Amino acid sequence: RLGDLHRKLGDLPNAYDQYVEAILYVERLAELDPENLRWKDDLMNALNLAGMVAKKQDRAQEAMRIFRSAQEIAARYASDAGAGLLWKEDLMSSHANLASLHMDIGDFAAARSEYEQALAIAMAMAEAKPGDEGMQRKVVYRLWDLGNACSVADDADAMLEHYEKALQVGPKEPHDIKSAETIIWSLRKAAFAYRRVGDLQTTLRYLK
Repeated sequence: RLGDLHRKLGDLPNAYDQYVEAILYVERLAELDPENLRWKDDLMNALNLAGMVAKKQDRAQEAMRIFRSAQEIAARYASDAGAGLLWKEDLMSSHANLASLHMDIGDFAAARSEYEQALAIAMAMAEAKPGDEGMQRKVVYRLWDLGNACSVADDADAMLEHYEKALQVGPKEPHDIKSAETIIWSLRKAAFAYRRVGDLQTTLRYLK
C-alpha cells in the first residue's frame, strides 16, 4: 500500500491521503457487494490506519471520529451469534485505539473505560479457548494497559491490582521467548507498582 510506504518514510500527510482514498474505494466495493465481509474488514483496517496517522499528526478529534467509525464496524459483526474470534479481536483493538487516544488528550476516565471494555473482550476470548497462551497474553496486555492508565492517573492501588492480576493470568514458567518476556515485564510492572505504594520489600523481591 502506498499509504504504508509514506507512513514508513515519515510522510504523514500523503500517508493520510492514501488511506482516505483506500477508505473511499473500499466503501464503494462494500456498497456493491454488501454481503462480502472482506470489504468490511478492509474498510475497518483502512479506517484504523487513517486514525493512527491522524493521531500522530495531533488531530485528536479527527482520529476520534475515524476510530469510532472503525469500532462501529467491528461491534456490528462481533456481536453476531456466529462471529469468529477475529471480529472480537478487532473490536478489542478498537477499544484500545480509542483508549490510547483518550490517554493522549488527558481524558483518563474515558481511557480506563475503553481499556476495561477491551479487557472484557480479551477475557471472553481466553475463556473460549482455555489453555491458549496467545489468548492469555492478550488478557495480560490489556491488564498492563489498565495498569498504565491508572499509573498516569495517580491511582496507585488500582495500578497495583491490575499488574498483580497480570502476573496471575500470565505464564508461570519461561518456556519460550514470548513467555519469558511476558513474565519479566509483568514482574517489572508489579515491582514499580509496589514501589509506588511504598512496599520496598516486595519491590526488591520482584526485581530479583
